[in-house]
Amino acid sequence: MTQRALVFIALSMLAGCNKSSTESRAVTTTLPAQEENLTTDKAQALLKPDPSGQLAVQLVDVRTLSERERGFIAGSKHIPIGEIEARLGEIDKNRTVVLYCAAGGRSHQALEILKAAGYRDVRHIADGISGWKAAGLPIATAQ
Repeated sequence: MTQRALVFIALSMLAGCNKSSTESRAVTTTLPAQEENLTTDKAQALLKPDPSGQLAVQLVDVRTLSERERGFIAGSKHIPIGEIEARLGEIDKNRTVVLYCAAGGRSHQALEILKAAGYRDVRHIADGISGWKAAGLPIATAQ
């Protein structure tokens, strides 16, 4: 490791020690950028239902209604990207949110909207439902 990297790490550790416990907690609940972009495998692991059949996370489909009618990931709530800001009240800020669209572009856009609105644990399926289908994972077709 270079001396510059060691100095940066040391300063980062010192800065973290000076924060109040509330600030430290907020930092630890914020996702690193690389974890916001979920692979299909990581998304599948997060989307395993609990014994009662409920998802531990909030899964939100940001595609259009016509796209959703052709198939969706079971357990997802449909909030088209154009309605996200108006329907923020339907998404719990205290739970992990996983977003998806067709190929990742709109879900990443929705992720940025939610983060700007104060949501701390927001992720998206980087390759969208297209990647989900390509992996042979199940698609629901009836509401």
